Amino acid sequence: MDALYEESAVNEKAQSGAVWHTVVSVIFWVFLIVGVILTCFTVTLIPIGSANDEGYQKALSVCLTVSMFAIFFIGMTIFLFFVRRRINVSYDYAFVSGDIRISKVFNVNKRKPLYVISAEEILQIGDMDNGSYDVLAADPTIKQIFCTANTRPMPGKFFMYIYHAGEDGRVMYILECRETLLEYILRYAKRGTLESDYVRQDKKQLQ
Repeated sequence: MDALYEESAVNEKAQSGAVWHTVVSVIFWVFLIVGVILTCFTVTLIPIGSANDEGYQKALSVCLTVSMFAIFFIGMTIFLFFVRRRINVSYDYAFVSGDIRISKVFNVNKRKPLYVISAEEILQIGDMDNGSYDVLAADPTIKQIFCTANTRPMPGKFFMYIYHAGEDGRVMYILECRETLLEYILRYAKRGTLESDYVRQDKKQLQ
């Protein structure tokens, strides 16, 4: 039977992030609609005639002015599109059949699969607070990818690192999760994968 475990690293600023996401979304759609209207209006204003004609010159001037506003609004629309994707971001982790599947969640309802890590291919796994992590983090050839939007773990969770080497080179993924996820991974990981200085989270809290 395949093991299945799921959990989420919810953004600690999810409540305010949802409000800001709504505000930015409204502004985004306003700029998009105005930009499209101005673009269509610019097309209709393109003058036809002789460059020496006074009416042609005035029409050209108006057309250029409107097109500048259209470019501004379209540019702001593109900017707001990327800004919106950075607001209220969370992560989901799913452990299925020996694989850790990491997804990015935008404002709760939009999900984008990011990485699939095989537990058998993990070189080392452990707690970000330990010295084993510091040794790996000091290696400039190892790329770190943070799969959490928080700067500190939420209650009951810890920052777990997964050191993995694959097609993308040597990568260390940082997850914010409960110790349960680590336990599932270790069922499928090779012996000796867990860092030597790992301390169980319940004992760690007593130190």
